[in-house]
Amino acid sequence: MPNQETTTPKTPSQERTLTIFLRLFAGQTLSKQALTDEFQISPKAIQRDLMHIKAAIADTNLAKELTIPDQPKGTYVLHQTHPTKLNDKQIMAMCQVLLASRSLSKPEMTDLIAQLTDMARDAKRVEAMIKSDLVAYHGVPRTADTLDKIATITEAIQKRKMLQFTYARDLQRETLVRQPTAIFFSDLYFWMVTDNERTYDDLDVAKLNKFRLSLMENIKDVGSAENPSRDKHFEAGEFRKQTMLPFFGNPITLVFDYYSDPQYVTDRYPNTKVSASNGIQPAFGLS
Repeated sequence: MPNQETTTPKTPSQERTLTIFLRLFAGQTLSKQALTDEFQISPKAIQRDLMHIKAAIADTNLAKELTIPDQPKGTYVLHQTHPTKLNDKQIMAMCQVLLASRSLSKPEMTDLIAQLTDMARDAKRVEAMIKSDLVAYHGVPRTADTLDKIATITEAIQKRKMLQFTYARDLQRETLVRQPTAIFFSDLYFWMVTDNERTYDDLDVAKLNKFRLSLMENIKDVGSAENPSRDKHFEAGEFRKQTMLPFFGNPITLVFDYYSDPQYVTDRYPNTKVSASNGIQPAFGLS
């Protein structure tokens, strides 16, 4: 039986270019010769990969943030203008907040937490502190596509695009076209906003002005939109001062008696004022 040489299949060029970029982004210094040997291609092919990476950085307006400066012949390194400088306490706090939000599916959250802990000086200590929360984590979204939806909607906002999507709620299912103006997170869910916070929610799906990402399907760009008017601008900061919940509409003022720690109310509603106090019975004005 004749000897048959075994050959290692070559990595597709796009996958190879992405692999090189991710290694550079992770802070590695790469050698042209080592890359040539690893991927079994010519040095010119590696040079083309670097040209593609530099062009992509320029095309996405990241040239001020990411550069591949001249190095000793045959080596490549990526310089980040604003490298991550989070300390372990900050990383641990971010992980705790993210896990408590339950905002992503378990695969998405596990991957995000892993990337954060990888940045820690003492990664094992940070991982140990959040291990119980991560093991028991149960994300609200059922499918691992929340981050993809956020990316699609964010791009549409930046480029002023109209989006078409299918929305299913309360036994209603409609295909809608909207111009997104903002994304915000509230009460376990990410929402896409198409109008300001003073508009009212509607029982009719076809008349909605904000949409829960987990209920949106088949999202696609269907063309350019007009510039959104100022009337449709969503004021996220002002909205969060009024409520923790994702309900739009005109603000109202409530006055009520409360018999416990006032901070429980004031932390949740920053505009709250203590209007009167009778012993341990403060009265609150909430607007």
